[in-house]
Amino acid sequence: MPFVLYSALRLVLLVLVGAVLYAVGFRTWPLVLVSALVALMLSYLLLVRPRAAAAEYLAVRREQRAGARARAVDADESAEDAAFDREPTGPVSGKRGPSASSDGEPERE
Repeated sequence: MPFVLYSALRLVLLVLVGAVLYAVGFRTWPLVLVSALVALMLSYLLLVRPRAAAAEYLAVRREQRAGARARAVDADESAEDAAFDREPTGPVSGKRGPSASSDGEPERE
C-alpha cells in the first residue's frame, strides 16, 4: 500500500530530523515542534513520488467505493420497484395504495 509506505517514510524523516537537531544541541522543549516543521518541509520536497503514488491510490479507492455504492443503490431501487410491482391493486378503481380516489381522500365502503 503506497499510503502506508508514504506515512512510514514521513515518520522516519521526522525521527531523523529530531535526532539531528538533538545531536546538534537543540534540546529545549520546542525540539518536537521544530523537527515536525522541518520534517514537513523536507517531506514535501523529498517524497514527491511516494506522495503522488499515495494520492493516486486513494483516488482509485474512492472511485471504486463510489461505484460500489452506486451499484448498491441501483440494486436497492430495483428491489423496491419489484416489490411495488408485486403489490395487489385496489378492488374498485385499480389504483394502488390507501388513497385510491381521485379527490385525495381514502375510499369508503
